[in-house]
Amino acid sequence: ELRLRGKLKGDARIGAEVFARGYLKAVSPAASSSPEARRYAVFLLRSGVRRRLTASEAALTGGRRGGLAGVIDAMRIRAEDSLSVGLAAEPAALLRGMVLGGDAGLPAGRGDDLRASGRRRVLAVRGQTAVLGGLRAQGILTALGARRSWRMALPAVIVVLYVALCGAQASVIRAGAMGLAGLAALAASRPSSRVYALILAAIVVLAFNPRATADVGAQLSFAAVLGLMVFTRPLQARFTLLPPWAAQALA
Repeated sequence: ELRLRGKLKGDARIGAEVFARGYLKAVSPAASSSPEARRYAVFLLRSGVRRRLTASEAALTGGRRGGLAGVIDAMRIRAEDSLSVGLAAEPAALLRGMVLGGDAGLPAGRGDDLRASGRRRVLAVRGQTAVLGGLRAQGILTALGARRSWRMALPAVIVVLYVALCGAQASVIRAGAMGLAGLAALAASRPSSRVYALILAAIVVLAFNPRATADVGAQLSFAAVLGLMVFTRPLQARFTLLPPWAAQALA
């Protein structure tokens, strides 16, 4: 983790290379000065962060990350720029957060305002967005009369790209894996299983990041899906006066 005294000048966007000078210290809950600092140190250790660099100076080198990660960085930057067209700084930052996650560009304290009002969730990437993007593409291709192979392949590519653009967060990987499992079942003309899809998603998430078991976002993502699987049908059966589609939606 990099702690910077002062601001980093320049366009420090994702993938930018930074040169920093300072002192390195091990992350230690026992050495924390307050309960909040102790909990944060535990969070860092669970996330795989073992050292903290407190920098007295830092500067952009002008270099950028290369390889596949660099390609994904460039795609995210283009997506952020596209989402900002025609908008003022704060609405643009809010829209970027809603679509791609994060609060970069929001005025100081605005994230705290959203948290205090219970709306901080709008800046978190939702797993359903990944699947909905693929489903929309599939609907458009179906309306255009595209071949079956295109109707299966293009939505799968969109789901994978969106998961990568959002930083491959556990909740998005979970949704993406379940969406791809559903597409695979559809392509093979076989019935899909939500239980098997959820198990597959858990395997994929843990294979990508074994520490995800300590990620509260991942825990809530899986708990939410399990809740839908367990409680939707019993609740739907109680709404006998409603049409089936309305009962299902309400449940």
